[in-house]
Amino acid sequence: MRFKRGPSDLVAIDVANTAVKVVRLKRARDGSAPTVVAAAALPPIALPAAVAGGEKPITLAKNLAGKYVSLCVPGKTAIV
Repeated sequence: MRFKRGPSDLVAIDVANTAVKVVRLKRARDGSAPTVVAAAALPPIALPAAVAGGEKPITLAKNLAGKYVSLCVPGKTAIV
């Protein structure tokens, strides 16, 4: 049985009260540890306003674009 490899290019987004942190990771073909390709800290967003449509969409630089994404929304009442 052959297992499918996981993503080799991943964008991680951490939505927090102080900032939105974005990191793009890339894994080498030899399976070694992932390396950071790009990183950015964006202004914070107010999640209730974002849900109601009061916030503009977050736009990322081209070097932060990836095929797969991992999203982190901390908090006791976080619902995604």
